[in-house]
Amino acid sequence: MADVEGRELSRWKRPLAVQDMALSGDGGLLVLGCSSDRLLQIIRMSDQVEGSIQEEEPLTSVVLSHDGRYLLTNLQCHTVHLWDLGSTLGSSPSDLAAALDHGEPDPLTALPTAPVMQYTANAGRQGRFVLRSGFGGSDGRFVVAGSEDCKVYLWHRDSGDCLMTLEGHTGTVNAVSWNPAYPAMLASASDDKTIRIWMAPASLRRGQGHQDGLALRGFGSAASPLGQV
Repeated sequence: MADVEGRELSRWKRPLAVQDMALSGDGGLLVLGCSSDRLLQIIRMSDQVEGSIQEEEPLTSVVLSHDGRYLLTNLQCHTVHLWDLGSTLGSSPSDLAAALDHGEPDPLTALPTAPVMQYTANAGRQGRFVLRSGFGGSDGRFVVAGSEDCKVYLWHRDSGDCLMTLEGHTGTVNAVSWNPAYPAMLASASDDKTIRIWMAPASLRRGQGHQDGLALRGFGSAASPLGQV
């Protein structure tokens, strides 16, 4: 790990090859995704204590919610798993110490053994490429992911319902990112050599995408991207 000036801060030697990693918004948690071993290793940065979660399929990428509570893992079979790591895992050292003093178990010793939700794209077909997903919308209540069928998929985080797919790319959609300041806007990057910016039409008409609270209906299949580069 290095700072923005390139100075090394920490180094970990791992016995397993690391495919991807994710850091929580406050820098308190580091997640390492080890694809060939289907293993997620979670490191609490304050004391370097580690825990692990076993996945069922080789994984391509991982992403943490801003508060560190939820973890998304992309599997090679066009499946995204949602893991609930609990509210205390990403707590500050003082809050964690208080919880432990009250007899609560260390959350790293009580990690979940199964995901709380599963989202499937492209009919769950076996994939070949690295695909990424993300949280977004109001309070991070939605999940977005790319797919090898050239589409962007959007689900409700808690219900698991697929709310819509966005079409327009002509190649695999490798990466997606929801605008953290404008919850009605997201970007998708594809092998077709374009980055598309999507925005809910209702927000476009009002000219205030960041004030709509994202009723997601506006993205619908009839919508076209705001632009592409």
